[in-house]
Amino acid sequence: MARFARVVVESKLLQLDRQFDFIVPSELESSIAFGSRVSFFIGRSKTRQTGFVVELLDSSEFATSSLVEMVGDRPPLTREIYDFAREVANRQCVAIGEILDAAVPDHMARTAIEAPETSPEAFPSEVFREVILSSGRQENVGKILCPTWMKVFAERAKETISQGHSALLLVPEVSDLELLRITCDEIGLVPVEINPNQKRSLRTLQSVSLAAGSHSGSDRNQKCHLRTSGKPWTHMPCR
Repeated sequence: MARFARVVVESKLLQLDRQFDFIVPSELESSIAFGSRVSFFIGRSKTRQTGFVVELLDSSEFATSSLVEMVGDRPPLTREIYDFAREVANRQCVAIGEILDAAVPDHMARTAIEAPETSPEAFPSEVFREVILSSGRQENVGKILCPTWMKVFAERAKETISQGHSALLLVPEVSDLELLRITCDEIGLVPVEINPNQKRSLRTLQSVSLAAGSHSGSDRNQKCHLRTSGKPWTHMPCR
């Protein structure tokens, strides 16, 4: 069991942009791990700080004070996210605490999140991007002229759904959404539209197979929720 912990501080202050060593209290020795969020005091300051454990040590020449407590029962920071945050901080010349503040949520779930019903084999084995070329012409869809790329867009979504996945369609402008809806209707698809006025929880979309929005009309939090709503989502933007 580690007796000491090396910690980075969740702070934008450059004077705190370094690692600090702390003594691990006996009651935390069995539960503390890499990525654990912990609280502590630095020097004579009476302000409690929080940070993440980035290394566990058997000995330290610098630790003089103990950690106060562990925040949460599971480490919210992974080594992959930490390494990425370190690279970004070095590149942008900012404190790593500022990057971690954006990368790791302030509030983590108190209970373990249930695994989705979909088996891991149903997810794509690798991440890839694909470019679809079509002419700039328009064609009749019902009684309305729509660009040819929109029909290709909808047909690819239908193909994706038939493979057991869900699709998030993002068109360039909000004005394109009505044309996309009409195109989807023609091939038997019923997309759920997402827009900035919807509640951020979007719990009703957990069983939806097809959602449509625009780059300007759907914010980052809505897209992130869709990607974790129980099905493997395929992000299909059209620029």
